[in-house]
Amino acid sequence: MPDVANAAPRTPDLDQLREMIVAFARRNGESHPTDLRIVETTSTAARALRGSTSNEPSFPIYVLIASGHFVSSGSRPPGARPPVGATLHVLVAREGLGTVGWGLSPGQPDFETLGTVCSL
Repeated sequence: MPDVANAAPRTPDLDQLREMIVAFARRNGESHPTDLRIVETTSTAARALRGSTSNEPSFPIYVLIASGHFVSSGSRPPGARPPVGATLHVLVAREGLGTVGWGLSPGQPDFETLGTVCSL
């Protein structure tokens, strides 16, 4: 399990985080996301799960997770089809609760490798 502080999100933070993932889902074509979850981890661990690396220092984050039928609202080359996925994940800095990344997956990545996954 990644080395992160054991401080659980405060209730107001959980409410805000829940609102964030639902709004993000709506922007990506899913008005009723299901199976909302959260895991506390580090940016380095999350990048590794996504198959990427960085020389940036690691910092504590929350990974917000939702299931549904998502169609990416992100930019793409002209004429390219938008990416789609069944799982949306949003990376949120624990300090300040700003979005630091997001992605869509066709299946369910192994989020349990990042830490304890809890319902949101």
